[in-house]
Amino acid sequence: MSWPPTEQWADLDVEVRTGETIASIDRSLSSLHAESGEVHSGVDVVVLCTGGRNRILNVPGGDLEAIYYLRDLEDAATLSTSLKPGTRLVVVGGGYIGCEIAASATTRGCHVTVLEAMPHILSRALPPRWSDVIAHEHRQKGVQIRISTSVRRFVGDSRVRAVELDDGELLEADAVVVGIGMEPAVELGRSLELKVDGGILVDEAGRTSRPRVFASGDVTIQPDVWTGSGFRRLESFQNAQEQSDSVAAAILDQELPKRPAPWFWSDQYELNIQTAGVVEGGDDVVVRGSVEDGNFCAFHIRHGRLVGTFAINRGRDVRVAMRMMESGVAVVPAELADTSNDLRRVVARQT
Repeated sequence: MSWPPTEQWADLDVEVRTGETIASIDRSLSSLHAESGEVHSGVDVVVLCTGGRNRILNVPGGDLEAIYYLRDLEDAATLSTSLKPGTRLVVVGGGYIGCEIAASATTRGCHVTVLEAMPHILSRALPPRWSDVIAHEHRQKGVQIRISTSVRRFVGDSRVRAVELDDGELLEADAVVVGIGMEPAVELGRSLELKVDGGILVDEAGRTSRPRVFASGDVTIQPDVWTGSGFRRLESFQNAQEQSDSVAAAILDQELPKRPAPWFWSDQYELNIQTAGVVEGGDDVVVRGSVEDGNFCAFHIRHGRLVGTFAINRGRDVRVAMRMMESGVAVVPAELADTSNDLRRVVARQT
């Protein structure tokens, strides 16, 4: 996504400074100190949108060539040069990044092995019932998935040649991609003595524990309004965009916009995977469509209310499900499962 032209920022009275890193912020917010030595003063409000960085796998051999991390467009372009037919690729981490890389590499003719430390892939995002559906598709395409498996070290000369597993097994590799999550960039938050616990803690408006300091995006951990308790990290484009709208409204003392249900999507092979809300293993589940045919929407229900949905190649159903979640109406499982029912009419009648 490209930024608007400079003249559009100027029309909004916004000054954009690129290539500049803020090293510290005075605790009174009287000044911001850049690494270049420049000092910015006259600050009324600070919004921290510092995002995060790749979590590094600190094992011997981690500095060998052809070990890649994926965070930005430049990383993707560099990785692409190694994904040639016949390449033996080892992907460390079976989250969405790891699965998407595995799908792309397999499609390009690579021989792919995915190593996942947890008992199933996508463990942070999905219950086993649905992650197993995605794992099955990968295996059908030839991907080797090794669960409950950790890396002891990378082996090679100047370039990686193999991955040694925790049990001593060696996997030959021409390239490795490490995708084991991100670490929020909370350094400025800590310097301001904000509350930090797996991210900068904020309320529904993005307010931190200090007046006049807000935070938004991947750096934050926010109230889990969809389960009704605790805090949750939402690492997605949609969250960064919607949360920033709330922050802007709070700064301007306006009514907060209603936040939509959390939504995430991933394309792997011919599968368009979408989730909305929160899906957990203990939910009552109603399936619309065919899991076996890879065309279905699963509705997760708690106490008669729709709280989440997981779908493959059923994006329209997900959009309607989000409206149901946001309205909080009681749902009738049989209506959701019946593919002869137009879900748009169902939700219109209920709301």
